[in-house]
Amino acid sequence: GGCSSNGTGTSWNTAADWTGTCTGAGGLPGTGDNVTITSGDPITLDVATPVLNSLTINDVLDTSSASNFAVNTSLLTINSTGTLNANASIITISGTGSLFTNSGTFNAGSSTVAYTGDASLTIPSISITYYNLNLTPTITTARTYTLGAMTISNNFTIQPSATAQLLTVNMGGIISVTGTTTITRSSTATSLLDA
Repeated sequence: GGCSSNGTGTSWNTAADWTGTCTGAGGLPGTGDNVTITSGDPITLDVATPVLNSLTINDVLDTSSASNFAVNTSLLTINSTGTLNANASIITISGTGSLFTNSGTFNAGSSTVAYTGDASLTIPSISITYYNLNLTPTITTARTYTLGAMTISNNFTIQPSATAQLLTVNMGGIISVTGTTTITRSSTATSLLDA
């Protein structure tokens, strides 16, 4: 389904604040929906999001600094009028293609952005600074993540999970990490950072 914030209120978990074909319980955004935060109609999370097909932000989406609710989506777009206040939330991006597009404002706070797509992905340079960046897919075959230039103001973690499969991370540009870079694995996966 496709649903948009409508300005009635600002709560993610209130059905009256949404318009369109939301597929979640009671008319809320549901798993696989394409959700738009409409310009002029900001939303504050009061629950974690389901795993959305896409999330497009044209106003403010705030994850709530008191609770740091998680954002889960295949694709994330912040347009020029949009702001994502990530606070200390985990932002999981699980799709393929244009995973994270930003022409607006991404306030990273102390958040973690996790790319988890089970595919060979290109994560391009975009005009944001990550706080924590995790590459943590569960892979079903060997995969390659190609990274553009990026800045990470805290920690960078590569940790695939798989049974005897390899995640290769290619550096397509300069990656600046202020904190710690950790290359590890879960189960019997293998990680390779290729400069």
